[in-house]
Amino acid sequence: MKDIFMVMMYAMFPFLILRLIGLGLTNVLTLPEMAMSTTLVSIGAVLFFGYMFIGLVVVHEYGFGTAIGSLLLTLVAMMIIVFILMLLFTLAADVVDFFQVFFKELMLKIL
Repeated sequence: MKDIFMVMMYAMFPFLILRLIGLGLTNVLTLPEMAMSTTLVSIGAVLFFGYMFIGLVVVHEYGFGTAIGSLLLTLVAMMIIVFILMLLFTLAADVVDFFQVFFKELMLKIL
C-alpha cells in the first residue's frame, strides 16, 4: 500500500508543477495566449496518467494487457458503484417524499 501511495505522489509531482506554472501564467497572458497555459496543464495531466499507469504496472508486476484489463475492470466497478449509490439516494428521496405526502394527507383527514 505504501508503494502505491508513493507512485501516486511521484506521478502527481509534474502535474502539480505544471499546474502551478499554468496558474502563474494566467495572470500574465492575454486571452489569445491562454492556449500555452492550457497546453501546459494538459501536458501535466498526460504525464500524470502515464506515470501513474507505468508505476502501477511496475508495483503490481503486471504486463501491459493485464494492466489495461485491470484498469478497465476497475472503471466498470466504479461506474456500477456510482449507479447503485445514485439509486439509493433516489430511493431515499422518494421515501422521504412519500412520508411527507402521507403525513400531509393524514393531517388533512384529521382536520
